[in-house]
Amino acid sequence: RLYAMAQLSPQAFSKLGLVPLLEELDLCGCQIEDAAVEEFLASAQAETLKILNLTWCPALTDASMLAVAKHCTSVTWLSFFGNLNITASAVEAL
Repeated sequence: RLYAMAQLSPQAFSKLGLVPLLEELDLCGCQIEDAAVEEFLASAQAETLKILNLTWCPALTDASMLAVAKHCTSVTWLSFFGNLNITASAVEAL
């Protein structure tokens, strides 16, 4: 878990795509941005994710939610609570 990792750089986050068979990713409180999330989710590893916690990641927008909808076909639990830049249309895409 990378809970509340304000210092998590985009470069470090991108390395998570190298973790084989990643099933759970908890980024609650991390200061990540859409571009890093989209890049990670476009990797093959996103297909194995079952649990994705994007709670209180204030920089995330609809772009991240649309990437989740597109790439995370195995997710059974998702949270993006507290993210004020997510609109109803992105939620509907999920």
